[in-house]
Amino acid sequence: MKLLKKLAILAISLTLCLGAGALTTACGGNDSSSSSVSSVESSTETTTNAYTFIVLNKDGTPAANVNVQLCTLGDGASCFMPILTDANGKVEYTFDGFTEGEYEIHLFDSTMATVLKFDGPTTTTATFSTITLTLK
Repeated sequence: MKLLKKLAILAISLTLCLGAGALTTACGGNDSSSSSVSSVESSTETTTNAYTFIVLNKDGTPAANVNVQLCTLGDGASCFMPILTDANGKVEYTFDGFTEGEYEIHLFDSTMATVLKFDGPTTTTATFSTITLTLK
């Protein structure tokens, strides 16, 4: 009986340790190779693991507060959460688990009530890139 109790405690302890390790990994963990200098530098550089959209008005000015949404291609199409452009008309479309591929591009107003027509590609390239779209 004592042996069974010790084995149960050991199994629970291992499960908790493995769970904590998996959680740390899933949440990004702590990369010992990073430093405060590299994190500051990376925030000012263009992200290479994202689709970057630059949305412009007809007159070439940045279009702020436009929702950019990507949807998978095909019969079982599903869409990702839209992201609003900033004051410069820019969006970096990336989040955990998002991978490069070909996606349909959709633009909506800030309330998601109106589909916006635009000039430019209607699908992304197969690899992460910067895409400029101009509202009609």
